[in-house]
Amino acid sequence: MDRTKSDLKILEKKLDLKLKKNPRDLNTILSLGKLVGTNKNHKKAETIFQKGSLIYPENDTLSFNYAISLLENKKNYKGAIILRKLLSKYPDNNVILLAYANSLFKLKKNKISLKYYLRFYSKNNSNIDVLTNIGIVLIALQNYSEALTFLTNAFNHKNKSSLISRNIAVCYKGLNLIDDSIFYYLKSIELDRTYIGSYIALGSIYLDKNKNSLAHEMFKKASVIANSILQSQELMNIDEIVLNDIGTLYSILGNFSKAEISLKILNERYSNNPSYKMLFSEILLSRGKFEDGWNYYDSRFDYYSDEKNIVNFKHFSKPIWDPSLGYETILIWGEQGLGDQILHSTVLRDFIIKFKKVYLMVDQRLINFLSSFNYGIKILGFDDELNEQFFDYHIPLGSIAKYCRKNITDFKSINQKCYNEPNWKKISTKRKLKCAISWKSVNSFKSKYKSLKLRDLNKVLSNPKIDFYNIQYTDETNELNELNKDFKISLKDPNGVDTFNDIDNLVKFIKGCDFVITTSNTNAHLSGILNKPTFILLPKIYGTWWYWNNEYKNKNIWYPSVKVFSQKKIGDWSSAVDNLNEYIQKVIF
Repeated sequence: MDRTKSDLKILEKKLDLKLKKNPRDLNTILSLGKLVGTNKNHKKAETIFQKGSLIYPENDTLSFNYAISLLENKKNYKGAIILRKLLSKYPDNNVILLAYANSLFKLKKNKISLKYYLRFYSKNNSNIDVLTNIGIVLIALQNYSEALTFLTNAFNHKNKSSLISRNIAVCYKGLNLIDDSIFYYLKSIELDRTYIGSYIALGSIYLDKNKNSLAHEMFKKASVIANSILQSQELMNIDEIVLNDIGTLYSILGNFSKAEISLKILNERYSNNPSYKMLFSEILLSRGKFEDGWNYYDSRFDYYSDEKNIVNFKHFSKPIWDPSLGYETILIWGEQGLGDQILHSTVLRDFIIKFKKVYLMVDQRLINFLSSFNYGIKILGFDDELNEQFFDYHIPLGSIAKYCRKNITDFKSINQKCYNEPNWKKISTKRKLKCAISWKSVNSFKSKYKSLKLRDLNKVLSNPKIDFYNIQYTDETNELNELNKDFKISLKDPNGVDTFNDIDNLVKFIKGCDFVITTSNTNAHLSGILNKPTFILLPKIYGTWWYWNNEYKNKNIWYPSVKVFSQKKIGDWSSAVDNLNEYIQKVIF
């Protein structure tokens, strides 16, 4: 018969007293440590086993239990080191082998954890947890077919597992077998209706299939669960995965205040996770909490390396600059895409003012354009030769704002005097207006959610008082032909400008336009920094980057000439386009 909680508490007190009287009693150390660990008081268990290990450093049972308590407290690296030593001593011990494989799994050492899981599997091929973890590791390695074999085997043994079901769904999605993926996500929800991650994943799939109402339904159900969790539980007791799912859900839905609540706890509890830091930085920056946001934004290089397999940090022998190093010669180097480099270049003038000499390294296509702002600095391209003797220290371009854009007031003086609305009525009575247009975004995991179909804009494009010019930098010949065939509308070419490679002539063309219509892409940043009236179409979820949420007196603080038109419903561009069309009709004409 199981002991009740009160019985266990009484036993714990007795063992506490016994250990206090004789701190060297090995049996009491082990009994008390295991008991409090069973009661999920892992911090106390760790303390007990750590002290015991100092008294009996050669006792392997103590060492093993100490390692397990470390893993329970997310101290995976330290636990793994102890387990590795034990495994070298007892290579045939399956309990140690499995614990070591689990420690590597938690450290996301996928290839090496797979090696030890398979070693265990060769001895015991029916352990459900091992089958599941092998499947999850293979998913991380993008080996979806093999992962499916192990997960299906696990599911056949334990078909009531929501965890196994949703990982099978991940495999089918990776194999582009979407209907099968949907089936297993629905199955995972049936098995566990409280797991928010399944709703988020299924909602995303429905979005990709243009089943917007079903996507909305999934996100709505997830929101109900998330709200219930936030209201009914002590926040500090919420599980790590649940906190992350809540933060992810609310960031998707644009409810940044609720996202901040869960992500703040998550980052306080797990301060070394770059994924959590990056998401938290975007939430804080979206809310205009710049000083804290920039500090978390420094995690972006680890995030892109760990999560996206993108290595974009530049390693130099010289140190990364901070104010304690002084203001001699600095190299500022661009990162991420053209849009990010343009955005952060708006901070350059305020940042470089104290330095004796400044080098700026950016995408080759931006050299002439950024030189036109007369910063008084030497601008190089990524492909140019660089002698490290020329500079004393360096800094990523995306990190300079933390020193001169600490709060909303740092933008105010710029915002107030930087942009004046054109006299549209006067201009439009004299001639046809000239508008540059782009509607696609590429090279981002958010791109498909940010992009429109050209036909979605037919109401705007049919305006006879405007000449529309195609500055889309991807080949959209099929959509252009479809627009002409179905609506008898043709876009003009921008005088033969190569809109992808020739930024200089693209800039000249945009300057000659009256306004720009675009989605969130490089062209939005170009027209924004040129102070050209820019109408940006944004999705309701996913595609809205944090900087489009930064406003002061109804103007974007980065690009005051930008006006945003957002979806009202998930995946439905009609409301955004209708509002844009109405604005053009009423304000411009």
